[in-house]
Amino acid sequence: MQRRRGQLAGARRVWVQGGSWQNQPARVLECSRPSNNNLRTRVNPRNWAGQQLVDDVTMSANITLQADHIHLEHSFEYTGATEHPPRIQELPAVFVVRRLSQLVFYNGDKPWTGGILQARHAKTPGFPNVDEKMDENWAAWVDPSTREGVGVWVPWCNTMTSYRVGDDDNSCECCDCCYFAPTIRFAVTPGMSFTYHAFICVGPVDEMRTTFNNIRGWALANRPEWLTCPIPGAAPAVS
Repeated sequence: MQRRRGQLAGARRVWVQGGSWQNQPARVLECSRPSNNNLRTRVNPRNWAGQQLVDDVTMSANITLQADHIHLEHSFEYTGATEHPPRIQELPAVFVVRRLSQLVFYNGDKPWTGGILQARHAKTPGFPNVDEKMDENWAAWVDPSTREGVGVWVPWCNTMTSYRVGDDDNSCECCDCCYFAPTIRFAVTPGMSFTYHAFICVGPVDEMRTTFNNIRGWALANRPEWLTCPIPGAAPAVS
């Protein structure tokens, strides 16, 4: 899910592709299914807290199901006149069921060489978030008993934020979840428009890592632009 942060009259705004916290939906401008494995959407998002529709922002998603992964092509366009200061932005925000309680990622100086993965069991945080680096540009929430779960790779993003909501003995509540988001810091400025690519895998964590690395190898040879940040002036969210 796409989320962007801005500011208006001194108050922060969070624009959310999926709607507001009170379940007010985004305005759907397009929703189509060009093929059995492809879905496309285009929306005006909602301000998460204030509920307002954001008419000068358009968020688009082109979602393609491949044999061993899902390819997300997310686009963002801002046509407003206000220059919003730099904020930490999520690309994208990822929410999974709470029972996938272990966050797995690589943090080290030898990415893509088969190094040991970090695995953190997250009873907390609820607030504040935990911010950290992911030097292979992916992370996954997995079931600690099976090491299976859901992972997301954004090829050029090496920082993330995460939290976990709900009690360990009450994982059926609809609001209970595990969350992480690849992060980067940038300003939203008049005329801004960009597209980036992300990839989702499900299954054993070692298989997800292999799949992400295979996509990376293919992109190096065929689509190298997928591997570089498309956002002018962007900076790491975590030093």
